[in-house]
Amino acid sequence: MTIKKFFIILCSMLILGNTTVFAYNITEKEIQDYRSGKHYAPKQKEIEVNNGIITFYSRKNSNLLGYDIVPQLSIFLEEEEKGLLKDGDILYFEISKEGNSYVESKNFHIETKGLTTKEVLTERKQNQFAIAISRNDENEKGFIRIDFDANVKGISNNEKENLPVFSLWLNTDSSKQNNLFSNENRENILLIDDFLEVWSTEKSTEVIQQNRQTKLEIQFPPMIFYVGEKNMKWWDNVKQMTQPVYINSLGTAMLCFDDFINIAKQLEDIGVTIQKQNNQYYMTAGRNQYVIDIEKCCIQNEEKEIIQNALEQKDDVYYISLREFANLFGKGEDIYWHRWDKTIHIK
Repeated sequence: MTIKKFFIILCSMLILGNTTVFAYNITEKEIQDYRSGKHYAPKQKEIEVNNGIITFYSRKNSNLLGYDIVPQLSIFLEEEEKGLLKDGDILYFEISKEGNSYVESKNFHIETKGLTTKEVLTERKQNQFAIAISRNDENEKGFIRIDFDANVKGISNNEKENLPVFSLWLNTDSSKQNNLFSNENRENILLIDDFLEVWSTEKSTEVIQQNRQTKLEIQFPPMIFYVGEKNMKWWDNVKQMTQPVYINSLGTAMLCFDDFINIAKQLEDIGVTIQKQNNQYYMTAGRNQYVIDIEKCCIQNEEKEIIQNALEQKDDVYYISLREFANLFGKGEDIYWHRWDKTIHIK
């Protein structure tokens, strides 16, 4: 069975030519979310400067080998007191190199409050970048959020062992112009040691499949099918089907296969994909994968186990057992027959 990898491209950054576009719209709710770690387990670092404290929050991420997923990294910082960040100050960031591999930063998107910023393009190198501060008003505490894409270079998709973990630092080189954290006697300042982890193809696949499975289980819509009718209920909405559900000679509720395909396609946003090749359909639902053979009226799972009598033909129309329909989506234990009103419920 061929497993087709899906591609996710994160491309929400705002770019105009080679110039980063800045939006100055950090809200108080966003600030509170970063402080509390609502979106991720916060990595917090307090650094003393100008007789005050600047707190950095760093969002870590993972690079998934074997998948065209560009990880996005995030840094958030705030002043303890107004005016600690001065007009002309520059913050120099550095991501560690691990052997021959390094992180190339691109597609910067920066949001601020209480000041303005711009990237110092001359400082953008393989694993380094810098942000310059502009400030004429020190009456409001300054906040900065930096989001950017991370491209890992110098590592093969076939690597399995000793995969790099990249850390994030503040560069303290006193020779760098207007370096806010320059100190001849201080080494670079570690902000987070596991800023970007590289995962093997095997681990990446496992994590993606588990995330898809969790999303499918949580967001799968409750459904009600009415025997002898072309209507079904999806959440609280009534949907029209092409054929009515019927009970076959074995007492099994059967759903038109075309209706099954239509339902599956409507679940693509929660981890379901289905593709046809000749008389076979290749289906992914959460972490599970199946081959559905129309001519042989059987379903094969990833372990090559064959499920017979799952499909049948009636009046030149193919049907699938509603029980197997539920099993395909991991809902085999959540299907119920209500004999008093002849309905089948999947919750």
